[in-house]
Amino acid sequence: TLSLVENVTAERAALGRSVTVGGEHSARRIQQLEEQLAATLEEVGDRDAMLDETQGLVEEARQAEVSATKEVAQMRAKWEASEVELQRQVAELVREVDERDGMVETALAL
Repeated sequence: TLSLVENVTAERAALGRSVTVGGEHSARRIQQLEEQLAATLEEVGDRDAMLDETQGLVEEARQAEVSATKEVAQMRAKWEASEVELQRQVAELVREVDERDGMVETALAL
């Protein structure tokens, strides 16, 4: 029975060491997983910030596009109005030249 008691005691000691080693291993693994999770959360936060910044830049670009489109439309309207005015002035000058030609021809005919 003494050897049986020694064997049981040895088994308990071995089991205790095994549990301790297993517990330490589990604790290290949990620590590693917690560190990985923290790093992942930080990375996700960084990506969220980058996404927010990108969305802000996209919105700025859209607003700039709308503004530029309005500006181009205004410039086009001014250009078209200027073109119409120039055509009117040219037509007026042509009429004046035709009138003067008519007066010159009348004067020469006299």
